[in-house]
Amino acid sequence: MNRSAANHRRINMVIIKNTSGALDLAMTQFEIEELKKSRENLRRRLAEKEAELAQADQLLRNLEEKYFLSFAHVQDVVYMIDAELRITSVSPSVEKILGYRPQDLMGSPVTELRHIFAPESFAQATDDAVALLQKKFVPIRVYKFIARDGTARYGEVSGSYVLRRGRVDGIIAVARDITQRLAEEKRTRNMLTFMKTLIDTIPSPIFCKDIHGVYRDCNREFEAYVGRKREEIVGKNAHELFPAALADRYAAKDRELLAHPGRQVYEHPIRYADGSIREVIVNKATHFNADGELAGVVGVMVDISERKRVEEALRASEQRLFEILNFLPEATLVIDKAGTVVAWNKAMESLTGIPAGDMLGKGDYAYALPFYGAKRPLLADLALKSQPEIEAGYHEVRRVGEILLGDAYIPNLQSGRGYLSAIATVLKDAGGEVVGAIECIRDNTEYKKNELERRLADQQHSLERLRKSLGGTVQVISSLVATRDPFTAGHQLRTAELARAIAVELELPGERIEGLRTAAAIHDLGKIAIPADILTMPRRLTPIEMMLIKRHAQAGYDILKDIEFPWPVARIIYEHHERLDGSGYPGGLTGADLLLESRILMVADVVEAISSHRPYRPALGTAAALAEIEKNKGVRYDPEVVDVCVRLFKEKNYQWVADY
Repeated sequence: MNRSAANHRRINMVIIKNTSGALDLAMTQFEIEELKKSRENLRRRLAEKEAELAQADQLLRNLEEKYFLSFAHVQDVVYMIDAELRITSVSPSVEKILGYRPQDLMGSPVTELRHIFAPESFAQATDDAVALLQKKFVPIRVYKFIARDGTARYGEVSGSYVLRRGRVDGIIAVARDITQRLAEEKRTRNMLTFMKTLIDTIPSPIFCKDIHGVYRDCNREFEAYVGRKREEIVGKNAHELFPAALADRYAAKDRELLAHPGRQVYEHPIRYADGSIREVIVNKATHFNADGELAGVVGVMVDISERKRVEEALRASEQRLFEILNFLPEATLVIDKAGTVVAWNKAMESLTGIPAGDMLGKGDYAYALPFYGAKRPLLADLALKSQPEIEAGYHEVRRVGEILLGDAYIPNLQSGRGYLSAIATVLKDAGGEVVGAIECIRDNTEYKKNELERRLADQQHSLERLRKSLGGTVQVISSLVATRDPFTAGHQLRTAELARAIAVELELPGERIEGLRTAAAIHDLGKIAIPADILTMPRRLTPIEMMLIKRHAQAGYDILKDIEFPWPVARIIYEHHERLDGSGYPGGLTGADLLLESRILMVADVVEAISSHRPYRPALGTAAALAEIEKNKGVRYDPEVVDVCVRLFKEKNYQWVADY
């Protein structure tokens, strides 16, 4: 009974359970369907994630490959240090810079790498590494490294600590080799120091202003002019340093130059702080910054007070000489060595009827036309060079030393036919060099007509008088011819422009032309080492003085040889007095050893020097200069350069630039 009841209860419970189970079974089927859907979603998402992971893995591999390639080919040295100060990786570039392979350094503590550092840098490097591991700021440092071959290399190092899970795990750093940069910076500083010293030694005020007229630098001579130290000048404008009127003029000139960039030259009297008044030529030019923008004005004031004084004295002397010449009762003419008339006095005007203004500067025997109606040598020409066939045209020609006396019948005088007596002699400079000739003429027509019997006595008396007059005038006329322009102002400028013109005709590249022009513009720089009294000596130099003068090419080279120009400026200056045949100085170099620029400059220098005045002689003229280089073409001077130079003057009407 009890057992049966129990079974009944079990059946009931099963039914209930089954009933409940049926209900539960229905809910589970729904859940199963949902679970299936969820499982499919999960599978799909899992597949997407797997694809994303694969893509990320590929991206990571690509990044690792790029990192490896970058790490392997980076120019700077990249290295990593762990928390124990051991080097864990070094880029291969370390071998190129220091000569050590990466494996020579990896695994080594920084503290054991003393051999790759200079002592002071080793201590700093270890301190910096420790500081970075402590999360301290370390600025960019420059360490001095010692390469495997013992040479010093300088590296600019920046580093940072590496965090992993919030903790410092090590250091990553980059070292850039700046050895070459430091060397270049040192050379630049040395050159700037040299240029500053050079500018400070120049005995002319030199200054630099910005576009606002504020002084940015100056030399010692400018300090003397202003009466203040450089520190008191820099940062101020003209109105803060000079009287209002002078400052206004300076400011106006600056504005004019800045409005039309280039060069500005003008004469201007200045008063130094010590009260002295000096005449100067102000040379100014605009300058530009590295970006090609107008940056300001640079200028130099060249003292020409002494030159002005000498020029004024020369003008006064010339006037006195002309007055003396005009006072002479004999008709007198003076020619230079080239046969050009440089003096034609009043008595000559009366004798020929031709004003001095119409005859001065004439050559090619034009001065013979009033006498013979044809161009032919006169007695002055015969004094310069004997010509027997011409002397035969005179009734009588006698030589007494360098004095030439002659009588001639002249059919073409303005007064009619006449008999003339003349005396001529050469003129010499202080060095004994013949520079021209003088001829004094007396009209003896009346004497010939009316005093035939006394002709010989009167003629002798006339000649004696001419001798006495000549004795008092030869020296002063010699000074007139030899010192018409004793200065060579503008020589370098004119030489530079001619050299540039020749180089252009030769179709040299622009860079070489600029280098040649630069060298030519300062080719006589070495003369600052020559005493001024020798440079302006109004006579031919002695052998010792000439030896000093010849040092200027070497001196110029010595001054410039250590300055790094983009062109061989120092060498060109050194060679500009050399000659193709080895007869030049200072090295006696021959053609194969000479730069083309040097061969151009030597021709331009010779042509300008001969064409222009010198302290010891007047200008000989361009014709004489061209004759000299043509005469020695292929011997002393480069034939192609000579041909181009001659063509410039004769075919292209080359004109000398103005002499400032």
